[in-house]
Amino acid sequence: MKITVLRIRHITEISHFEYAQAEHRVAHLRPQRRGPSVAIVALTDVLIYQTIIAGCIIAGLVPFPISHRNSAAAIINLLSNTNSHHLLTTKGSLGRLVETLSTDVPDGELSIEEIPLLGQIYPHLGHETTEDTFVPYPDPEEKIGLDEVALYLHSSGCTGFPKHIPETHRNLIHQAAMGPYTWCIVLISKS
Repeated sequence: MKITVLRIRHITEISHFEYAQAEHRVAHLRPQRRGPSVAIVALTDVLIYQTIIAGCIIAGLVPFPISHRNSAAAIINLLSNTNSHHLLTTKGSLGRLVETLSTDVPDGELSIEEIPLLGQIYPHLGHETTEDTFVPYPDPEEKIGLDEVALYLHSSGCTGFPKHIPETHRNLIHQAAMGPYTWCIVLISKS
């Protein structure tokens, strides 16, 4: 299976091999071996977004993708409820929201950083080979428990502020084992 990136006038295919290498590059950008939750509020393409989420998990962090459509107050509530003090974002496209977040959160409680650029995580976009230089992110020093939180998702917030939803490593393994078709059926039946 390959991931396809559409560009004007041509298509670039990214192999699972290249995606896996990119995940490790993201992990290297966060040098702490274990860490806190990392909120992600960004306007970017799916490839970069998913690579950042996977890279954070490899780095021992707990990613928390948050919809940019939430209000600043809702995002602050989610950050507070998950003890997230680090935010990856796209300041260029979400400038007002990021400015409001940095103003409304007390000093020192939230560090805000730009997401990595496409060229940083995919330096050979669509052409990476085993001959290219690559340094895998080191394995964790201690075993990660299956029931530890791997990432957070959140509810829609239709009736108030959105609620965070912890997903454990065990949960992610079960979802992956079901396959995409089965997982879609489960989601539809829960609606």
